[in-house]
Amino acid sequence: MQYTDEKKLESTKKVVFVVYLLYALSYLFGITYLIGLIIAYVKKGDASQAWMEDHLRWQINTFWVTVILSIIGVATLFIGIGWFILIGSAIWNIYRIVKGWLRYNDELSPYN
Repeated sequence: MQYTDEKKLESTKKVVFVVYLLYALSYLFGITYLIGLIIAYVKKGDASQAWMEDHLRWQINTFWVTVILSIIGVATLFIGIGWFILIGSAIWNIYRIVKGWLRYNDELSPYN
């Protein structure tokens, strides 16, 4: 079955929404964060409009920066600054999810 551009657009819009939802749910069920990343990587090439491709890239970057900050936070727990880094990482992650989702609802790139 061949998708029309409109069906592909709607499909990708749903995927972007689902990835944001999975990222948000990761605060309850951690594995959804990884599932969201995998979906974002798989669907990145299917984005038919630049603003949706930007969202998928935004989601992928959000994942990796959050993971790196979390690793640094855990590694520095023993010297006392790790908690601050972990809290900062969580706040930054929530900010990226909220900003991205709001920009998605307006059909705008999260980078603007």
